[in-house]
Amino acid sequence: MVGVIVTPSTWMVFLRRCTRLQHGFFALDTEDLGPQGLNTPQGDTIFSSIISLKIAFRYEGEWGILDGLSFPSLQTLCLGTMAVKPLSTWHSTTSSSFDAPLVQNLTLFRVRIQYPDPIILLESMAGLRALVLDIPMHCSSIFDRLSHIGTDVFLPNLVRLSIYHWRWIQNRPNNFDESAFVSMMRARWYSSSTTPRPPRASLSSVSIRIARDASHLNKIKLKLNSLIKLGLFLQIGLAREGYPLKKEVDW
Repeated sequence: MVGVIVTPSTWMVFLRRCTRLQHGFFALDTEDLGPQGLNTPQGDTIFSSIISLKIAFRYEGEWGILDGLSFPSLQTLCLGTMAVKPLSTWHSTTSSSFDAPLVQNLTLFRVRIQYPDPIILLESMAGLRALVLDIPMHCSSIFDRLSHIGTDVFLPNLVRLSIYHWRWIQNRPNNFDESAFVSMMRARWYSSSTTPRPPRASLSSVSIRIARDASHLNKIKLKLNSLIKLGLFLQIGLAREGYPLKKEVDW
């Protein structure tokens, strides 16, 4: 439902009536006809059959529409905003109440989310294998958490990471934390021949996309050159408009 106007409240009505839905791609319009949730049915908020879900606001939006919802079988989740500006807004209540424990692929694009909300959300998705972030936030906190490889490993199954780096946050330059990133890679990557196997997956495919010239980040490749020679896939390049949402059905 991408070429039609679907409001958040209409989406909730539709979703709760499609109990066997397995895949969904919805483009939501923030222009609603009445109070949010006025005609939304009450009751069960568990959607046990949905495997993949993609929701994109056409313009700005509020992710509070996900508060309290549970998707126990969900494996692929993509949330974001089609327009470059303004962004959709994430709420702390959503981080703590949204339940999707089996998600393996997560994409957040053009979502205004503040620390520690992304950490809280990611902690609830321990089986995550692929993570794509296009959010106006310093990612140092995520890099730091991924660097800790002790008894309680953060995202132990993560193998793919893609960061779309925002140049400006609230009119201030968002400098990429190169040292935190390099430390994370040295902690989380290992070659396939490593024995015995560490109690975590190898973070082996990583890409960094920025809006402007990325040449100043090439020194990261020099610092990780020994790992690249052994099999680490590291890509650094441009993405002037951030994450490119695929509007066609892709499951």
